[in-house]
Amino acid sequence: MLTPLIDQYEKELHLLEESTELSEEAILQVFLVRDRIQKLLSDKTDVSADILLDLFKLDSRLKKQANRINQKAQLVTWRSSLEIPVNYWWWFLKPESHRFDKNDWLWNSLTIASLTASLSLVVDISTRFLGGGVGFGSALGTIFPSVLTLFTAGGVLTATGKIVIEKLLSKMLIPAYFLAEAKLVISLLLVGFLVAIKVGLPSIAENWYIQPAYQDYKNDDWDSAISKYEKAISLDPDNAQAHNQLGFIYEQLQDLEKARSEYKLAVQGKILIAYNRLARLYLLEKKPNEAISLLYILESLIEKTKNDKNSDKSLLQYQFYKNLGWTRFQQGNTEDDKKMIRSAKRRYQEAKTSLNNAISNSGLPENEQEGTADCLMAQVLEKLKETETSKKYWNLCLDANKRLPEVDGWKFIARERLTTNKGEK
Repeated sequence: MLTPLIDQYEKELHLLEESTELSEEAILQVFLVRDRIQKLLSDKTDVSADILLDLFKLDSRLKKQANRINQKAQLVTWRSSLEIPVNYWWWFLKPESHRFDKNDWLWNSLTIASLTASLSLVVDISTRFLGGGVGFGSALGTIFPSVLTLFTAGGVLTATGKIVIEKLLSKMLIPAYFLAEAKLVISLLLVGFLVAIKVGLPSIAENWYIQPAYQDYKNDDWDSAISKYEKAISLDPDNAQAHNQLGFIYEQLQDLEKARSEYKLAVQGKILIAYNRLARLYLLEKKPNEAISLLYILESLIEKTKNDKNSDKSLLQYQFYKNLGWTRFQQGNTEDDKKMIRSAKRRYQEAKTSLNNAISNSGLPENEQEGTADCLMAQVLEKLKETETSKKYWNLCLDANKRLPEVDGWKFIARERLTTNKGEK
């Protein structure tokens, strides 16, 4: 009974070896015959040595066809469907190792490392997009990289993904022994794509949120502007200009605590106007020493950029000299007693000089004429006992910018002074 099966085994194996285009039917015919032989080998004592030697030779020939069989047959699927025992080794044939497969452990390790890096990048990118509120852009920026990463990980790590990649390699005429390298390339492409997204976050923040936020601010839609600036900062925390603009909106909403926090972040990014704005908040709290520290730094930064052509430079210098004069005025007030009257007068003289520099700034656009320097100059001149000259500046103070909260109090003083002077006449 065994001898005819050995002969059939040899016949089917020969057909398999000689076929130019291997078929699944030919493979199954060989395997099934080998199954029947295996069942008859349960009692090896009844089998002659010659038959076993013939069988060993045929099995050796079958093993040499492992590469062709694996390229054609889905052995994993076949084993699963038929519940093949582990000792039926022909159903578990593996292709011979190629010299390029020797480093597969390295490529597989690098693939896992790349996927881990991709997961870390996805978490970071998703967190940034979800910060500052959820919208269509946030959802798109979160879902797309996440789905792409999961799809890539599934393709690289799962058996189904392996089959898909192998088919792609086959269509591209790339040998199967480059499978590990192909997985690594795919995972590296994913990392590169995610890195490109992360590097592009500042650009996304600028074009998607900061520019539209500025338009919302100009259109008096401050809630929308705040939301967009917060989203931009979530995407690009180091965007000092966004912090500066957000602080300016908070200041106008009289949320000075939030404004101060945003200005401090803008100052770290060397936004020059933020130094003036933060110094002004300290002056509103009557903290001239904190303000002067900022103004000294601003003065050195202005000196470094004095040759730059900047349309905002006139406004920057106006506010700098105005704030410097205001600081000296407050310092003089703290020293205005009998023991320190001389020191106070020196502070008022310094304040007068700085305010003159601000007022004489001819390059300031008309719509940016705050008038605050005039209000401060009037107060300084009164301290210096130059009452007649102060009248001119009290009149100018009446035209000061109404949006600034400190101006309202100064205008009230101006009207009092001018009314009293008229009464005296």
